[in-house]
Amino acid sequence: MGVICTIIQTVFIVLVVVGIGWFFFTFAAKWLRGVYLGWLQFIFCFSGETDADDRKLRYYLARKFVRSGQGAGLGFKEMVTSMVHWMVIYAILIGLFALLLLFCD
Repeated sequence: MGVICTIIQTVFIVLVVVGIGWFFFTFAAKWLRGVYLGWLQFIFCFSGETDADDRKLRYYLARKFVRSGQGAGLGFKEMVTSMVHWMVIYAILIGLFALLLLFCD
């Protein structure tokens, strides 16, 4: 029973660590991509010959784009909601791991 518990615990730890790392990497990548694309649009909104009203509209849209992080199709509210859901899932997994430790020793 000891060897089986050790194998299960090792696999569980690896899955949780890899899952947490993957989640935070993708979360940060989506948010940073949105900010980066927003700034690109912000920079390029002044390129080219346009009249003042068009430039003002582009500036407004670019600022809104940067603030909301919509370049990745993921606003701040959606990112926080997703993060909370995943944190709850990982809290449950860590709780199950703690129970596994109790019963395996």
